[in-house]
Amino acid sequence: MKECGSKWNPISSKKLKNDVIEIFTGKMNQLIQDTLNGVKFVTLTVDAWLDRRSRSFIGVTCHFINHNFDAQALLIDFVRFKSPHTGENINRITESTLDRYDIKEKVYKIVTDNASTMIKAYKFGLSVADEDNDEDNDEIKLNSNTNTNTTWNDDDRK
Repeated sequence: MKECGSKWNPISSKKLKNDVIEIFTGKMNQLIQDTLNGVKFVTLTVDAWLDRRSRSFIGVTCHFINHNFDAQALLIDFVRFKSPHTGENINRITESTLDRYDIKEKVYKIVTDNASTMIKAYKFGLSVADEDNDEDNDEIKLNSNTNTNTTWNDDDRK
């Protein structure tokens, strides 16, 4: 390759792994943090799964509407899940992600599949609404004073 371009200095895989990826990750996390600081409410989707080699992963996606009223989605966490798939461990990872981006108070809803570990993970911060609790509706609502009848004033639209 030196023959093609004498000024070209190839980057080693060690430098790429230790420096470049770390810098890129830091910039992306800062961009995500800045974006989430500008929104009032978010909804999360959380899912855990196994790959073909039986390695566990968990992903947390944050959904919100930006100041231009465009729906946005950001993958805010994607980690290898080495601990057992218990509700406490899933909740711990989610809480850590929410703390890292300081969005715990902005969460309106959390959407998951119906896996028993996911339901157990969010029992502490969520409760099943009694009036909606029938066999066809397994929706879990946040334990908060969130007003679900949202009204907009002129300040919210700016």
